[in-house]
Amino acid sequence: MSAIRRISPRALLRAQTRLQRQGNQRLMAELERLEPDLAEYALESLSAIYHRLLELGAPAKQSRKLYQQIESTFLICITAMRNE
Repeated sequence: MSAIRRISPRALLRAQTRLQRQGNQRLMAELERLEPDLAEYALESLSAIYHRLLELGAPAKQSRKLYQQIESTFLICITAMRNE
């Protein structure tokens, strides 16, 4: 079992900057290429969250914005962990 690593604030900021430069779609496409199982899990989970938001009665525009925020958070975390 490998040791638990701490992610530095610097790694998180680099990942956030990369996301802002490249966008969610490009980072997700890269994740699909490098980690297909993880990407599949993420996409399925994110899709379920989006549909659940709609079921709760959230307007589509607000649901999309929240979905994008959740997706961005996920991608920043994964990118920071992969590049630490």
